[in-house]
Amino acid sequence: MSLPEVAPESIALVTGASSGIGEQFARQLAERGYRLALVARREERLAQLAEDLGGSDRALAFGADLTVPDDRDRLASSIADLGARVEILVNNGYFAEKLPKFTFVSPERVAEDALRAAARGKISVIPGGMHVRLAFGPNRKLPRWLVLPISKRLMARA
Repeated sequence: MSLPEVAPESIALVTGASSGIGEQFARQLAERGYRLALVARREERLAQLAEDLGGSDRALAFGADLTVPDDRDRLASSIADLGARVEILVNNGYFAEKLPKFTFVSPERVAEDALRAAARGKISVIPGGMHVRLAFGPNRKLPRWLVLPISKRLMARA
């Protein structure tokens, strides 16, 4: 499955959109013509981004902390009130700080690589150069019983 066609009734929902990778996904999806629902806790930065991306006709800002059930419910209700269908979800959250530093690539590169792969129908992508793919690529071929404990340990690092 590839990225859906841009349609007036569809929307791309980007969480963590006020900065970093989420902001870059929002910017690159806007460049491709998608209407956006931007979600983050920092409402002032989010509002400015929505304005930069074309205002309320192109991008809507929803200040919310998605770890709070009431905020999640309020967001779902607001999206439903728009009468829009969420066709793309970029569920962006607080994982990068746990990865080894040598795997870091710019937020622009992460969004660009991911969207390019999605447009080609890829369901999995490892953004970045060859060094990142060499570090994480074997996980795709190894058995889950081996990969899951290692991933769990990596995620638990502070």
